[in-house]
Amino acid sequence: MSSRSHNGSVGRPLGSGPEFLGWEPVDPESGRPLQPAQGPGLRMVAKGQPAHLSPAGPRSHPQEQEEKEEEEDESRPGSRKPPTVSHRLGHRRALFEKRKRLSDYALIFGMFGIVVMVTETELSWGVYTKGSLYSFALKCLISLSTLVLLGLVVLYHAREIQLFLVDNGADDWRIAMTWERVSLISLELAVCAIHPVPGHYRFTWTARLAFSLVPSAAEADLDVLLSIPMFLRLYLLARVMLLHSRIFTDASSRSIGALNRVTFNTRFVTKTLMTICPGTVLLVFSISSWIVAAWTVRVCERYHDKQEVTSNFLGAMWLISITFLSIGYGDMVPHTYCGKGVCLLTGIMGAGCTALVVAVVARKLELTTAEKHVHNFMMDTQLSKRVRNAAANVLRETWLIYKHSRLVKKPDQGRVRKHQRKFLQAIHQLRSVKIEQGKVNDQANTLADLAKAQSIAYEVVSELQAQQEELEARLAALESRLDALGASLQALPGLIAQAICPLPPPWPGPGRQALATQSPPGHWLPTLGSDFGAGSSTAYTQSYSERLEVVNHRATLLAPDSGDIATLPAGRHEFPFSFQLPISLVTSFEGKHGSVRYSIKATLHRPWVPARRAQKVFTVIEPVDINTPALLEPQAGAREKVARSWYCTHGLVSLSAKIDRKGYTPGEVIPIFAEIDNGSTRAVQPRAALVQTQTYMARGACKQKRTVVASMDGEPVGPGRRVLWPGCALHIPPVGPSILHCRVLSVDYSLKVCVDIPGSSKLLLELPLVIGTVPLHPLGSRSASVGSRTSFLQNWDPCTGMEPPEAPPEYSEVVRESQLPAASQGPFPLLHDVGVTLAGPYFACLQEFRYRPPPLYSEEDPHPPSEAGRPRCMTC
Repeated sequence: MSSRSHNGSVGRPLGSGPEFLGWEPVDPESGRPLQPAQGPGLRMVAKGQPAHLSPAGPRSHPQEQEEKEEEEDESRPGSRKPPTVSHRLGHRRALFEKRKRLSDYALIFGMFGIVVMVTETELSWGVYTKGSLYSFALKCLISLSTLVLLGLVVLYHAREIQLFLVDNGADDWRIAMTWERVSLISLELAVCAIHPVPGHYRFTWTARLAFSLVPSAAEADLDVLLSIPMFLRLYLLARVMLLHSRIFTDASSRSIGALNRVTFNTRFVTKTLMTICPGTVLLVFSISSWIVAAWTVRVCERYHDKQEVTSNFLGAMWLISITFLSIGYGDMVPHTYCGKGVCLLTGIMGAGCTALVVAVVARKLELTTAEKHVHNFMMDTQLSKRVRNAAANVLRETWLIYKHSRLVKKPDQGRVRKHQRKFLQAIHQLRSVKIEQGKVNDQANTLADLAKAQSIAYEVVSELQAQQEELEARLAALESRLDALGASLQALPGLIAQAICPLPPPWPGPGRQALATQSPPGHWLPTLGSDFGAGSSTAYTQSYSERLEVVNHRATLLAPDSGDIATLPAGRHEFPFSFQLPISLVTSFEGKHGSVRYSIKATLHRPWVPARRAQKVFTVIEPVDINTPALLEPQAGAREKVARSWYCTHGLVSLSAKIDRKGYTPGEVIPIFAEIDNGSTRAVQPRAALVQTQTYMARGACKQKRTVVASMDGEPVGPGRRVLWPGCALHIPPVGPSILHCRVLSVDYSLKVCVDIPGSSKLLLELPLVIGTVPLHPLGSRSASVGSRTSFLQNWDPCTGMEPPEAPPEYSEVVRESQLPAASQGPFPLLHDVGVTLAGPYFACLQEFRYRPPPLYSEEDPHPPSEAGRPRCMTC
């Protein structure tokens, strides 16, 4: 489902055209973007029926219309829907089968024409003449089969073009007609069109006899020159072999070939056959070439061979065989250039077949991989023995030389020279054996062996990596368990203390003090799981908590200067005290997973008597001034979505919304200006809601809780309609202000405008809000550069006059003292074991404004007359 969004704080007018949605519309006729009208201000765009894009574009998204419009679209050319992937695959498979059948039929008719041609040529030479009715009938049959063959060839190439269009996603068949394809089709039609035409046509054929060199002239039939080229139709046999090959038809083989960039053509299939059965391929090719060449030589030589030497079929076969084998006895030679050309081609094919036979035989005589390994092992063993023998000979001759030259009284020089000669021979033998051993090792280490060794090493490394990852996972699980165990041990002393002596709720900080804390009293507990063996699973819980102390002020109310113990008489005693709260304190808050609490605790210490404690909770409200420039900027956004159900597209639904500013106070009304354009075929339901988002952060973890504090529903928008919300009012209930500057807890607000689409997900637009405590000042107390609600309304309704707006109510008027616990999401719990009760409320006195407004006096008139100028647009 496609969607676009725009969300920002820059105000701009809402238009009715698609240029407000952040994209440029396309002219359905020219295909170019529409040029926007020049000049500032609002734009008016006339919208008509949705244009149908041609399926030729790869990114066209056709939409469903009514049944009548669909029938009209189907009647027009080029209005059909683009096919799906499954439809294209099925269509491609059908085209493959049709192409295969056309190739089979073309081969059948081509071979039928050749057989009829050979039959007619042989019968017209010895049974009847070319002018007989039988010859005419057979030639007509050849012509008819040729016409059918040409039609089948044309249909075959038409299927080829259709396959090209399906594979490349094109629609125009002219794209596939390149000059190479046109040339190949023309050549194929010309080859298949050659055949002996009906009728009796003759020409004078002159030649010089081979041995006597006497010129010879004869009246030959024109059918000879038209019959021999018909054997070129045998190329259809290679095409049929390709289309019927299992390698070509198997989807897995084609996928592997595509991944390895291997083209499946006739050459690849021929190489495969030569690898699988080389002897059969060479035998069939040699016998077929032998028969065709012998019959061609017989037809060429029959008009000039009076002795019927080469014109006889057996004699022609002998001539072709000795030429094919490159023997050439010379007892038979052709007389015509036609026969000589056939013999030349036969010699070339014979040389090629001889080379192929030698290659096949050499491949058959080559050792297999297992045999090579055995041979290399045996050679290595023998060479190792020879190396050891040569080394032993070197040591032996060295010892004998030393013995006969140093250990005897009278050295024999002849024997010494003899052992020196043997010593040098042993050294040369050792070197030669080592060189030979190196050559054997080089031959044994082939590329296949290296690849196999690499694959084995890769498997070993992968297994070690998997074991390391498993070990790391187990260590992580063990570490998490140790953390949980440590947290439990840390909490154990407190639990023991509570069990022995009940304590008050955990407000931090003992003694006589003024203390304010911000902390989450509860935990969120995500459950995790880990496996430690086959069939075993262990679940554990990880808790996250964090406490932040923002204020800790201590003061001693009764302390004598001498350091002695002060004695108070019986009765009621009051000790006034005061302290200044920092300006950075956040608003008191009580949530499900955390809270912000401020309290004052008093402790009375007496000798030999347990200390008495009292606690009073007070509320702090952070002064969030909404008169700042950042909170006075309008908020606007737009989104759109294509409504879809399953695989059906129902149309485009667009939503745009705008509010006059970002900051509000409780009790105010948020005017929502929205535009819902329903281009789908179903009715949609617009809604708006004010959402509070509570975010708790502890130890790097984060948890959010969303609550809808106010909502409203609009009227359903029918298909093809556009509805405007001209300032629909959403009342803000008494809620706590936003908490934006806290490290462990934040409270954010947002205005969510959504459109419920039946059968599809919602179209949602979210605008950020800030709930403050300092209300909006009147228009005269700010400079003219700050927008107001009146100027915002004038952008939507130019007829609205410039009236001074009413100031919103004060925070104290909306949220009374009795509603303060509800505004902070719940009352604060008090101590239950305190024996002293403090009377009277406590209030926190903070600075009123964070941003002081300018003085009311100004040299300029805050309300100029309407004739002086027109209302300004929010984008100006």
